[in-house]
Amino acid sequence: MSSIAPILVPELSTSSGNNAANIDLWEQALTTLSAEDRKQFKDPSSSMLDVLKNVQEATESRKNDCLSKGWRLYRNKNGEEVKLRHVLEKISIWVKEFIKIIDMGVLLDQSGYAALPWATIGFSDIDELSNVVEGIESVSSLITRYTIVEKLYLYQNCDAELGLLEAITKLYAAILTYLAKVKVYCTGNAWKRFGRSLIEAIRKQNDELRAKISETEVEKWTKLVDVEREHVLFPTTSNLAHHMIVQRAMREDTTTRDRILGDTLIGLNKPMVQMSDQISIIQDKFNREERLEVFRWMSAIEYRSHHEDLSKGLLDESGKWLLENQHFIEWGQSSVSSILWLHGIPAPHMLSLRPWIRATVINTVFDANSDSSIAFFYCARSTAEPERAKPAEIMGALLRQLACSKPDLPVKEPVAKEYEARRNKAEEDCSALKKLTVQDCTRLIIELTKIHPATIIIDALDECEENKRHELLEALDEIISNSAEVVKVFVSSRGDIDIKLHLEGSKNISISVENNTSDIARFVQSEVDRLISKRLLLDGKVSPNFKRKMIETLIDGAQGMFRWVEMSLEALKRIKFLPDFKKALGQLPSELSGLYDIIYAQIDQTETHGRDVAVQTLKWLLCAQRLLSAEELVAAVYKVDEDMSSDSDEGSESENEQLQSPENDILRLCRNLVVFDSEQAIFRFAHQSVREYLLKRPHYTATEQHALVTERCLDVYLTDSLHGSIARNMERQNDVLKSYAEVYWPVHYKNVGKHRSNELETRVSRFTGGVEGRSLPYVQWISDIRCKYGDLRGWNVNRRLGLDWDDRLGYRILVAASRPDTLLAAASAFGILSFFEGPELSSTDWNQCQTSQNAKFSLLSIAAREGHYHLARLLLDKGAHVNARDRYHENALAAASYEDHNHIVQLLLDNGAEINSQSEDYGNALQAASSKGHGHTVLLLLDQGADVNTQGTSNEPALQVASSEGHDNIVHVLLDRGADVNAQGGYYGSALQAASHKGHDGIVRELLDRGADVNAQCGRYWNALQAASRRGHERIVRMLLDRGADVDGHTLRAASSGGHDHIVQLLLVYV
Repeated sequence: MSSIAPILVPELSTSSGNNAANIDLWEQALTTLSAEDRKQFKDPSSSMLDVLKNVQEATESRKNDCLSKGWRLYRNKNGEEVKLRHVLEKISIWVKEFIKIIDMGVLLDQSGYAALPWATIGFSDIDELSNVVEGIESVSSLITRYTIVEKLYLYQNCDAELGLLEAITKLYAAILTYLAKVKVYCTGNAWKRFGRSLIEAIRKQNDELRAKISETEVEKWTKLVDVEREHVLFPTTSNLAHHMIVQRAMREDTTTRDRILGDTLIGLNKPMVQMSDQISIIQDKFNREERLEVFRWMSAIEYRSHHEDLSKGLLDESGKWLLENQHFIEWGQSSVSSILWLHGIPAPHMLSLRPWIRATVINTVFDANSDSSIAFFYCARSTAEPERAKPAEIMGALLRQLACSKPDLPVKEPVAKEYEARRNKAEEDCSALKKLTVQDCTRLIIELTKIHPATIIIDALDECEENKRHELLEALDEIISNSAEVVKVFVSSRGDIDIKLHLEGSKNISISVENNTSDIARFVQSEVDRLISKRLLLDGKVSPNFKRKMIETLIDGAQGMFRWVEMSLEALKRIKFLPDFKKALGQLPSELSGLYDIIYAQIDQTETHGRDVAVQTLKWLLCAQRLLSAEELVAAVYKVDEDMSSDSDEGSESENEQLQSPENDILRLCRNLVVFDSEQAIFRFAHQSVREYLLKRPHYTATEQHALVTERCLDVYLTDSLHGSIARNMERQNDVLKSYAEVYWPVHYKNVGKHRSNELETRVSRFTGGVEGRSLPYVQWISDIRCKYGDLRGWNVNRRLGLDWDDRLGYRILVAASRPDTLLAAASAFGILSFFEGPELSSTDWNQCQTSQNAKFSLLSIAAREGHYHLARLLLDKGAHVNARDRYHENALAAASYEDHNHIVQLLLDNGAEINSQSEDYGNALQAASSKGHGHTVLLLLDQGADVNTQGTSNEPALQVASSEGHDNIVHVLLDRGADVNAQGGYYGSALQAASHKGHDGIVRELLDRGADVNAQCGRYWNALQAASRRGHERIVRMLLDRGADVDGHTLRAASSGGHDHIVQLLLVYV
C-alpha cells in the first residue's frame, strides 16, 4: 500500500490578500500522493457543477438498477444487512447539498481541483459497487462537509489556522488515496480479473484505507480556531453566561454566506430518513368518518398534543450536544435498521433533561423529512392516563402514525384489511371490535415496512409498566430484525436494569451533566430575563452585576437539571427584600426534593381555603382515573360556603371576575407544581418528578387520596342538607362533576382499602342506606346509570367512557345498576367486602341473582368473573351455591375460566364445582379458557379432570374453539391430552375448517400432521379447502392441496365469490 507523503504547507502571510482562502487544498493533497496513485486522477477539465451533475445522474441510474434487481441487500463488515439503494440515496443527498451551495453563489469553483474527488466517483458493476459503496458514501459526505469547513474557518488569520490547514490537507490526501484504490478496483471487471478469492483481500485493504480517513485532527483544530475567534476560553460553567453573550454578538456580525454555510453544515448531521418509492396509493374503502373510527381502533391517545405540550418553551439550539454526538449522527445516517438508546441514571437529572431532548429529536427528524414514515410516543405513568404506560397502547399509537398521517388520506393496505376483517367478524358475532395486541401491531408494522422505511421514537420507556415493558422491547427487536426496509428506533429511558440488559448491546448514548451545560445556560438566561421583564423577580429591579451573579449561581447549582432551575426561581419569586433574596440564592438546596420541600412549605403557609384547594388539587391529579377537564377539577376542589355564595349573589365585580378564572387561582396556589394545558383544557403535573415527590410525602398515601375523592364524588348525590344559594351553587358544581362521580366513586372507594375513616364511612352509609341500597341518593345513582347506559352492552359503555373495549369498568357499572336495586350488586361487581358485613344478611342474600338486559347472574358468578377472590371465598363460606346457574346457564367456574382467574378456578373446584358443567355464554370451563388462550387455566382444568372432547351447548369442542381463535399453544396441549382431531360439530364443523377459514396456517399444519381428515365434509363451508378458498388464504389452500384436498365446482365457486382470482387459477391446476 502506498503511503502519503508529508504535507508541505506554504507559509501563510497575515495579509488579507495571501491567506488560506487562496490555497487549493485539493491540489496540495494531490501532490502528496505516490506517482502510482496520482495516475488515477486526470487534470480537471470540467467545471465543478458539471462533474457533480454527472455524479448525480450516475447515482440515480444505479438506484434504478437496484430497483430492477429487487432492492438488493448486502452485508457489511459487521454482518449487518444494508440496503444498497439507500446508500446510493445518501450519496445523492450529499451531491445535492454541494450543488445547492454552488447554485446560491456561496461556493465558487475557481481552480477546478476541488472537482477531482467527485470526478473519480463512478459506478461500475453492481456486484463490485456493493463492496465499496459505503466507503464512497462516507467520502462523499466528507467532501461536502469539509469543503464547507474550509470556507468557514480558513480565512480568519489566527494562529490555529495553520494547523487546521494541514489537518484538512491530510484528510483530503487520505480521501484521494482511498479513491485511487477504489478506481483501480472498480475498473475493468475486477471480479473477473482477480477472482472471488482475492476480492476479500482487496476489500480489506479498502477498509484499512477508509480507517485512515480521520476527522479527529480536523475537529481539534476547528475548536482551536473557534476559541481564538471568541478571544477567550471558558473552562468553567460560571463563565457560560458571558460566553452566551459573546456568541450572540458574533452571530449578529456573521455574514450571509457564513450563515448559509453554517446552516448547511448543521443540516448534514441531521438524521437521514429514507424515502420509500412512490408506489401507487391503493384507495381504501373508508370515508372520513370511517377512517376516524379506524384511527380510534388503533389508538385514541392524543400523542400530538403531548409533543406540542413538551415543545413549549424549547429554546433554539436546545439539545445541540446530542445532535452533534457521533453515535446519533451514525444512527441517523445509517442504511442499517438499528436501535439507538439514550439513557441516564435513575435520578431527577434524567427526568429534567428528557423534555428538551425528546422534543429536539422529534423536531430534528421531522425537519429532516416531513413526508417520511415517522412515529413517536411519550410514555408516562399516570392514573388518569394509564394507557400511556401499556405496551399494547404504545404499539397501537405507533401503528396509527405509520398507517396513515391524516384522516383525509387512505389507510395503508395491511391495516385497512385487518380492520375490515375484524369489523366483519364483530358484526358476524354481534360482538365488540377486537382490539390489537402487541403482537398484532408488531406484525402489521412489519407489513408496512416491507415498502416504507420508518423511524420510531419512544421516550421515557422506563415509565412503561415494569412487568410488561419486555413485550415492547421484544416487539422493537422483531421489527428491526424482520422489516424489509430500513427501520430506525430511538429510545430514551433511565438506566433501569431490565432495560439496560436488553439494550446495552445497541448503540447508546449516556447522558451526563456536562452534556447539556450550554442548554442549561441558555435556559437560565432566558428565564431570568423573562421573570425580570415581568417584574416577578425583585419587582424587576435587578442590577446588571447581580443579574450576572444570579445567572452564574443557577447554572452552577443546576447540575444538568432544568427542573431544579424552574423550582429555584419559583422559590425565589416570593422574596422581595434584596438581602433576603441574596441569602436564599446562596442557600438553595442541591437536590430537587429540597426545593420541592421549600415550595410545599409555602403551600402549607397559605391561608386555609387556598391551602385546601392546593392540596385537594394535588391529590385529585394523583389518583383521578381519567383526565379531568379544568371545569371538572375546579368543581371537585372548590368548596362552596356561605361567604362564596353570598358574594356570588351580590354580584361583586372583583369577586365574580376571580370566580370566572379559577384556573389562575389553582396555578397560583400550587406554585409551579401544576401547569395548565391550554390545548386540552386540563391541568397536569408540571413534571413527572412532582408525582414522585408527592407520593413520598405523608398524607399522600393511596388511602388518603382515594378517600378524599370518594367523599367528593358521593357529595354529588348528598345535597339534601344544603339550602338556599349554597345549594344552588353546589348543584351547579355537582352537575359538572357528575359524569365522573357516577362512574368512578366505587373504584375510588375500593382503592381506599381497609383503613377507612369514620367520616368516610358515615358518608357511605348516608349514600347507600345500608345493604338494601334503598336510600334516595343510591336509588338516584342507579337511575342515572340506567338512564345513561342501561341500553348498552359493557363494551359500548367502555367506548362511551373512552376505555378499551375489554376494560371491566363498563361491565361492572351495568351489573351495579342491575335489578333488584341492592347494594350487593355493586359490592360483587367492584369487590367491596365491607358491603357484605351487614348483620341483616341471610342465606337468601348470598344466593341472590341479578338481572340486566335479560341476563341473569348470581353474585358468585359476578365475583368470579371480575376476579374478586376474597369476595368469592366469603360468598362460598356463607353458603353460596357453587354450581348455581343463571338464565343462560352461566356458572361461576366457566366465568372465572374465561377471564383466566385460575386462583378462583381452583377455589371453586375445591368447593365442589362441576368441572364439565355447561353454560350458554362460555360452553364449559375448558372451552371458555381455550377460546381466550389461557394456557395456565387450560392445564389446571385438564389436570383436575376436564373432558377434553366435551362439546357443550355450542357443539364445539375446545379444540375447534382454540383452532378458530388461533391459539397454537392451546391446540398443541389439547391434542397432547387426547383431543379428537376429527371431532365434528358446531359452526365450522371441525377444527381444521375453523383454522382454514381464519387463516391460521400453523394450526392447519399441526392438525394435518396429527391426522386431520383433509376432505371431511361438515360445517358452514362444507370442507376446509372451500373455507380457505372463500377467504383467499393462499398458503393454506396450497397446504391442503398438497395433502390431497379434492377440488370441485363448489371450491371454485367459493374462491370466485370471495373475489380471489389467484386462488381460482391455482385451483384450476388441480381440477
